[in-house]
Amino acid sequence: MGTLKIKRLYVENYKLFSAKTIEFDGVLTVFDGPNGYGKTSIFDALEFLITGTIERVISCASISGLKAYASNFLAHDSSKDIIIKGEFCTVSEDRSVIIAKRITANPASGHNPKKLEEQAQTFLLPKFECPIEEWSQYQIPADKVYRLPAEIFGINASSQFILANYIQQENRLSFFNQTEKDRTTAIQKLFGLEAEQNKSNNISDAARQLKKKLQTIETHIAELTKNLQSANKSQMPAVPYEQLTDGPEAWDVDQLPFNGKASEELYENFVRQVTMLREFLLRKEQFLKSQPLKAFVTQTQVEQRLTLLAFLFDQKSERAYQQLDLLKKQRAFLSKQYQLATDGNYIDIDYKTLTQALHKQNQLDAFTSLVYQAQTIRQNQSDLQKVISDIMRTREQLHSSLQNSQSITPESSCPYCGQTWKSRDELQQHFADTTVILKETFGRENSLYSDTIGKLHSLFNQELNNVLVARSNELDRMVELQIYMLYSGHNDLAMRAKQAQSLFQAAHLHVSAFQWRETAEMCLQETGIYSEAIVTAYNAIPSEYTEADEKYRFEAIFEKIFRGDLTRIRINIQQVENKLLYLQQQYYQAYDADRMALQKLQATQAVIQILHAKMSEYDKAYKKAISSYRELVVKQIEIPFFLYTSRILQSYQGGQGILMQTNGDSIRFTSPGSEHDILYTMSSGQLSAILLSFSLAINKIYATGQFKTLLIDDPIQCMDDINMISFIEVIRCDFKDVQVILSTHEDLFANYIIYKYEKYNLTGKTISLRDA
Repeated sequence: MGTLKIKRLYVENYKLFSAKTIEFDGVLTVFDGPNGYGKTSIFDALEFLITGTIERVISCASISGLKAYASNFLAHDSSKDIIIKGEFCTVSEDRSVIIAKRITANPASGHNPKKLEEQAQTFLLPKFECPIEEWSQYQIPADKVYRLPAEIFGINASSQFILANYIQQENRLSFFNQTEKDRTTAIQKLFGLEAEQNKSNNISDAARQLKKKLQTIETHIAELTKNLQSANKSQMPAVPYEQLTDGPEAWDVDQLPFNGKASEELYENFVRQVTMLREFLLRKEQFLKSQPLKAFVTQTQVEQRLTLLAFLFDQKSERAYQQLDLLKKQRAFLSKQYQLATDGNYIDIDYKTLTQALHKQNQLDAFTSLVYQAQTIRQNQSDLQKVISDIMRTREQLHSSLQNSQSITPESSCPYCGQTWKSRDELQQHFADTTVILKETFGRENSLYSDTIGKLHSLFNQELNNVLVARSNELDRMVELQIYMLYSGHNDLAMRAKQAQSLFQAAHLHVSAFQWRETAEMCLQETGIYSEAIVTAYNAIPSEYTEADEKYRFEAIFEKIFRGDLTRIRINIQQVENKLLYLQQQYYQAYDADRMALQKLQATQAVIQILHAKMSEYDKAYKKAISSYRELVVKQIEIPFFLYTSRILQSYQGGQGILMQTNGDSIRFTSPGSEHDILYTMSSGQLSAILLSFSLAINKIYATGQFKTLLIDDPIQCMDDINMISFIEVIRCDFKDVQVILSTHEDLFANYIIYKYEKYNLTGKTISLRDA
C-alpha cells in the first residue's frame, strides 16, 4: 500500500471532547495549549487506533486489572458510547484506510482501563463519512483485531510504536532507568527479537533438559552396571523346582518374587531360612534326643516330678483308668455327703447313692420317709408362715389406721371381725391377745420340723456315719488313687506319661527299681533320682549342638516347617542343597531384566548424546546470531544517535555526542572519554534531549516501513533554549519527509517551529485546543 500518514481524526464523547474532527495537513502539526486541554488525549486516541491499546494505561501499576468500574475513564458522558475514528492515507493520498473504535456505555464485561481491547469494537470502514448505523457490517472479529497493527502499519507490538514512533511526555527517562541488560531487552522487543529470544531460551532449556536426562541415565547405568557385576556368576546347571514343605513357605514357591538388585535382601533372607532348615536336618537325631530333655529342665520341680511319676504310674499301676475314675468320683461323693452331714443339712444328702456305696440299702426306706416328712413340714411351714404373715401385716395396718382415726366412737363395730365393743381399751386388749395366738400357732410348726431333723441326725449317726468315714479312709490309703488324683484326668496323665517316655529313652533310664510308697508324696520323692539322671543327660549334650540350637532355633523350625510332627520330616539334605541352588538360579535370572534395561539405556544414551551435542551447537549458534544482530542494531543506531546528540546538546563538551557501547547482552550510554553511564552523570533535561535523539535515530533507521509518522508529546518541557533550537533544526533538516505531530504548552515554541518550517517551504499547521 505504501507509507501511511495520519490524515484526520474524529473523536466523540471522548475525554474533554463531546465531538471533534482534526485535520492533519502538511508534514508538521503542532498542538498548542496549556496542560490539561487534551493534547496528550489526542496522542492516546491515535495510539489506540494504531496499536489497539494505550501503553501508559496498561503499564500503570496502580491500576487493577481485575476491578470493574461503573463508567469508562475515556468517556465525556458515561451514558453514551465512545467513538474514535481515524483516516490514514498514503503520501499521494490515492489510497486510505479508515479505522474506527467504539466502546459502548455498558459493555458486557464491565469497564476496566486495562481491558480496552476487550471492551472496544473495531471496524474497517469504506469511507470516513460512513454512517454509524452501517458500521456493524464492517466489524473486525475479536480474534483478528490483534493482527491489524502489523498488517496495516507494519508495527509488531505497542512497544515498537512507543520507542520508534511516539515520544511520550510521561516516563521519558524510563528507557535509561532500566539496567544495561534490560535496555537490550527493550531494543530486542522493538526489532522483533523477543520471539527469537524466546526460541533461543527454549533451545537452551531443551539443551539443559537433555543434559539433565543424560545425567540421570548415566547414574542409572552406573547402578545397573554395579548390580550386574555382583551377578556375574558362572553358568550353573539348571535346577528343577521341587516343593519341600506342606505350607508352602514363601521361599518354596515355583515363581519367586525376585527383581534384580532390589531383591537382594529378600534373596539373602530366603537363603538364611533354607540354611537353617539344612542345619536342622543335619542335627535331626540330636534334636529329637535333646528336645525332650531341654523341655524337661525348663519346668518347675513339681512339674518335672509329676511328668516322671505319670510314666512310672502308667508302667506300674494294676488298675485301669476307668476303675480309678470311678474311685475318684466315689471319694469326691463321699466327701461331699460327709460335709452336708457335718453342716446339719441332712435333707440334701443323696441317701440312695450313699446307702448303695456303703452297702446299707436296707436303711434307705427309713431315711426316705424321714426326709419326706421333713420336706412336707418345711413346705407346710412355708405356706402357713406366709398366710400368718399376711394376716398379721394386714392387722397391723388396720390397727395403725384405727389408732390414728379420731372418728371412732364407743359402741362401734369391730374393724377386724364386725363385733360390737364397749370401749377403745377393750378393743386394744383383744388385738394383743389374737397376736399371741397367731405366733404360738407358727411356733408349733417349727418344733415339729426340728424333731424330724433330729430323728434324721440320729439315724445317720447310727447307720451311716461310721461306715462312711471308714470307706473314705480306705480310699485315702490307696496310693494309686492318691497319685491319680494329682492329675486333672486320665488324658492329662497319659499325655505326661508319653512325654516322660521320650525322656527315659533319651536318658537311657529303666523303671525296674521304682517301688510304690505309702503315700503319693513319697512316690513323688522317689522320682528325684530319675530327675537328676535326666538333668545329667541334658548337661552331657555337646556344646556344639547347644550353640547351633541357640543360633538356628531348631524347635521353631520343627514347629514351623513340620508342624511339630515327626512324620512330616520326609526330606533329606540333598533336596535342601538343591533348593539353595534353585534360589540362586532364580535370583540371578532376575538380573536378566537389568541387563535388558542396561542395553536399552545405553542405546538411549547414545541417541541423547547426539541430540545434546547438536542442540548445544545450535544453542550457541542461535545465541551468537542474536547477539550479533543486537550489535548490528546498535551499530546502525549509534552513528545517527551520536550525531543527533551532538547537534542537540550544543553546550555539552563542545558539541560532542553520546556513545553507545554493547557486548550483545547489554547497552551502556557514555560520553567520550568516560566509562560511566549517563544515567547518573547527566541532568534530567540533558537525558530528555538524549532520549529525543535516541528516538529520532531509531525512527530514522527503522521507521522505513508502512508507518513513519513521529508523535512527540511536549518535547521541550525540560530543555533549555539552545537545545530546543537545535532540536527544531534536526527535525526540519533530517525529518522533512516524515509526518511530525507534536504538542507544546509554549506559544513561542509553536510559533518558532512553524516559522522555521515555512521559511524553508515546508507546510506546517498549529491547532489550538483552548476552545475545543
